[in-house]
Amino acid sequence: MNLSRWAFSHRRSILFLLALLTIGGAISAFKLPVGLFPRVNFPRIVVSLNAGDRPAEQMEIAVTRPVEQALRSVPGARHIRSTTSRGSAEISLNFDWGANMPMALQQAESAVNRILPALPPGTSFDARRMDPTVFPVAAYSLTSKAVDLVTLRDVARYQLAPLLSEIDGVARVGVLGGATSEYRVDVDPARLAAYGLTAADVSSAMAQNDFLSGVGNTKGLMVQTNLSASTNLHSLDEFRNLIIRQSGNAMVRLQDVGNVTLGADNYDSAVAFDGQSAVFIGIQVAPTANLLDVVARVREVMPEIQAQLPQGIDGRIVYDSTKFVNSAIHEVVKTLLEALLVGSAGTFFTLFRAVLRLKGSVPPRAPEELVGAAARVIGFDPTAFDWVLARLAGPGRKAARLTEFDPIAERYLGAVERLAEYVDAM
Repeated sequence: MNLSRWAFSHRRSILFLLALLTIGGAISAFKLPVGLFPRVNFPRIVVSLNAGDRPAEQMEIAVTRPVEQALRSVPGARHIRSTTSRGSAEISLNFDWGANMPMALQQAESAVNRILPALPPGTSFDARRMDPTVFPVAAYSLTSKAVDLVTLRDVARYQLAPLLSEIDGVARVGVLGGATSEYRVDVDPARLAAYGLTAADVSSAMAQNDFLSGVGNTKGLMVQTNLSASTNLHSLDEFRNLIIRQSGNAMVRLQDVGNVTLGADNYDSAVAFDGQSAVFIGIQVAPTANLLDVVARVREVMPEIQAQLPQGIDGRIVYDSTKFVNSAIHEVVKTLLEALLVGSAGTFFTLFRAVLRLKGSVPPRAPEELVGAAARVIGFDPTAFDWVLARLAGPGRKAARLTEFDPIAERYLGAVERLAEYVDAM
């Protein structure tokens, strides 16, 4: 028995299997992972270091090289590459493909934490895996003509970021732009020398006036009050009047040895939207989350976020990667439908062309009879299908098939003849 005859004899089982595969494929299509980029587990970890305003040469000697040596102890590390600039450095740690990257990330963070006490004071770091989820899938901007950048950043960090972080599927919410307020003291060396002071004396006095501690509590019959001692300074005038040295009634204040101003922590970058200074909030999704669902949840909380914005601040979604994903899905569905249409049309015209080659001499019947005959002859009976092929091949082929399958031929003879008659009459 050849393959075609076996397939026709098991046609119901094959059709049932195809139906199961079709249903399974349709169900799986709605469960496929959705993302702007494919899920690729890159074997790379990046450690970003920040050490203030140190020159690049000092950064390389005091920060970058010690951290490089510490990261070389991470198991599986193959190659280390670093870039150092003023006050910052970035170290890339590469592994073999297939390495356990979550474990490698923990080991890298542990290695840097061990060396951190030996680094210059104020040094901080951030270690992260390099995969497509490090890129924001949506961005929200805050702009204002009446509010300064410090306030915009505070609103983004302390009001909006916590709300967005609570959304299911959101891995991280980053704030970019704006400014962090900072009191800056520009010390005059000549005035320091005149008072017999050094820059270390100024730094020590400022550190001692940044103190907060709990000192106990006081209790009444129904009331308990906690007590704390604080030397924190909260205004520009308080900083200017900070006492550096006191001898009797003579006091040297901070404004006597330098210029105290309120500014930003750095001026290395600026963010703008539509020609106006802005603060951006970037939303990153978890590796296993569905991008479309996460962004839909973000849009659901947008009215609540808009209601919490202070007066004079304008917020809007300025980047939404789901537009590209939905466009790609639309094109895929469109292509599948076009392929299904073209395939169906090709099958129909192929069968119709075969039908047009049938010969006969009996007057035509109604189109319903034509369709019924075609279904009975070609639809589900292999011997009938062979008999139709015999009609197409010629009288010799027809005679052979009729001799071998005479009962089947007699069964379908009337239907086929009526089909041929209708075609010839067209």
